[in-house]
Parts: sequence; structure tokens; C-alpha cells
Amino acid sequence: MSNSELALGLYDKLFIQYGDALKLVDSEIQNNKKANVATAAGKKKAEDELKSLEQLTEYLTYSRVSRTLERNLLLVDGAVNRFTEFGAPDLNLMALHSFVYPHVSCRCRDQVGRSCSDER
Repeated sequence: MSNSELALGLYDKLFIQYGDALKLVDSEIQNNKKANVATAAGKKKAEDELKSLEQLTEYLTYSRVSRTLERNLLLVDGAVNRFTEFGAPDLNLMALHSFVYPHVSCRCRDQVGRSCSDER
């Protein structure tokens, strides 16, 4: 297995953990909202805990999105490396362009296909 395959496997495991953590925090938020607090001090404590849980949810979501972007860049690098083995010209630019602008990915794929078929 290559380093990128190992990294992708780790990202997959990490995303499962993010999902589990977000579910756990969401259930804790729901339980916290359902709890009836009779005293003012208890309400203040419950509100603080709810705010902390919501901040934790935001952090986990931010972290998951950041790791998703890292994983996507790793996938693009892997695709670029695979296609450069076939001698595709200017593939780095084409891969980046199709990553940033997905609607032109079909055009880039056609160019890569033509380039690879010309090399054979």
C-alpha cells in the first residue's frame, strides 16, 4: 500500500469518528434542552453547558470540513500522479482547474483521454 492509500484509510476512519462524535454531542444537546431546571442558578448552568456543546458542534463540523478538503487535495494529487505516468501534458493545471471548477471536468477528462490515447 502506498502512503496516499494509507492516508485515505485514516481519513475514512477519522470521518467515522467525526460522525459518531457529532451524533453524541447532538443527543447531549437534545437531552440538555429537554431537561427542566427549576432554579435560576441551574438554568444559568444549563445555558452555559448548552452553549459549550453548540461550540463543540461548530468546532467538530469545522474540523471535519477541513479534513475533507485535505482528503480531496490528496485525491487530486493521486490523480495527477497517476496521469503524469502516461505523459499527459499540463495535467497539474488541468487537475486543479477541474477541482476548482467541477463543471469543466468533462472537458478536462476528454483532453486527458485524447492525450493518453495519442501516446499509445
